[in-house]
Amino acid sequence: MTTTSEARPAGAHQGVAALPKARRSVLLQHRRWRTGVVLILCLGLVVGLIRCSRQPHEPSEIRIGMLADFGVLESQPTVKGARLAVKVIHDAGGLAIGGHRHRVELIIEDTRNTPEDTSRAVLRLINQENVVAIVGPQVSRNVFPASRAAENARIPLISPGSTNPRTTAGKDFVFRVAFTDSLQCEVLARLVLEQLRTPTAAVLYDVAGAYSRDLATMFKQAFEAAGGQVVAFESYTTGDQDFSRQLTRIGKRMPGMLFLPNLNTDVIPQARQARRLGIAGTLVGGDGWIPERLTEHPELEGAFAVQHWHPDVADTNPEARAFIAAYRQAYAEDPSSFPALTYDAFGLLFQAIRRAGRADPESIRHALSRLEDYPGVTGTITYRGTGGDPQKPALIVQLKGGKVVLHKLVGPEPKR
Repeated sequence: MTTTSEARPAGAHQGVAALPKARRSVLLQHRRWRTGVVLILCLGLVVGLIRCSRQPHEPSEIRIGMLADFGVLESQPTVKGARLAVKVIHDAGGLAIGGHRHRVELIIEDTRNTPEDTSRAVLRLINQENVVAIVGPQVSRNVFPASRAAENARIPLISPGSTNPRTTAGKDFVFRVAFTDSLQCEVLARLVLEQLRTPTAAVLYDVAGAYSRDLATMFKQAFEAAGGQVVAFESYTTGDQDFSRQLTRIGKRMPGMLFLPNLNTDVIPQARQARRLGIAGTLVGGDGWIPERLTEHPELEGAFAVQHWHPDVADTNPEARAFIAAYRQAYAEDPSSFPALTYDAFGLLFQAIRRAGRADPESIRHALSRLEDYPGVTGTITYRGTGGDPQKPALIVQLKGGKVVLHKLVGPEPKR
């Protein structure tokens, strides 16, 4: 049996050397050209990798999380304030960092107004959404778990409305826009003693509510430290609607002022029952009051409350004027405290990122801790040396003639 093989051209096993001289020259030149191209491409790749490793990378999109308490009345105005702050940045072409503009991505999570759901929401923002900072929540009881998680993860968190001292205590990455409960109690004590000129006060508070209970205790301490006397300190329990027993005891002491550190749902029946029982003292509240929803109740005529915001601050604050105009254009309504505080929270973050020239959590925290005299819509804000609690003014408003009137702007105490 014989085998056959394909005929091969002569010199097929002798390589390039067997080719004609002209053809051999062309082939060698082609090979040199290919080798040169490969070397150039490899060199370019190496240089590119070196540059990427040496230059700090800034994302084209800056992801900021928000925790919204959709179970409370403040939620929708809060979200409106956040979206407006981001819109203003986008209308300007993005957030400027080192000569480049970056888009801000707002990622909102619902706390469902419970500490447990707040914990889950903040972990989603940190671990799944990879946010560089968080705004919210407003309500102190939900801020506590959120601030702990943010501090542990070393992610900056700014609460717009939490006033409880525990929010920022012992934390480096947690800030607030609102003034603290202790500050508002000092402001109220001065109001009662210096302007209302009454040396006696009574307090009716919800013993089961941390906000009400803490504010009542702090006011009593501040008022007595300033020289006043709390002649009645009465409590009730969440859900009560009949306060006649406590108010009767208060009425016997004839206080010049009745402090109600409670929410609107309790304040309205308390004011009505107090007047019916003949208590004539001035009614006073904290920042938990929503005065715009109390003006239709005649029993609260002349009452005072500490607040974070009033549209009349725009008379002397150009940032507030611009905010009011933008809010009205976007939503066809006037802003309240909640969107104003939230708008400032985002403004503070944006300012910190600009100052840092970076959008990573540590750089943002560092820049926030050194901010001074930031021109916010709720007043000038300083964090340097304050440990996350802002040095800023407080407002006193009065319910007068069916309106909420700005009574006085109380500037911050000098830095200590």
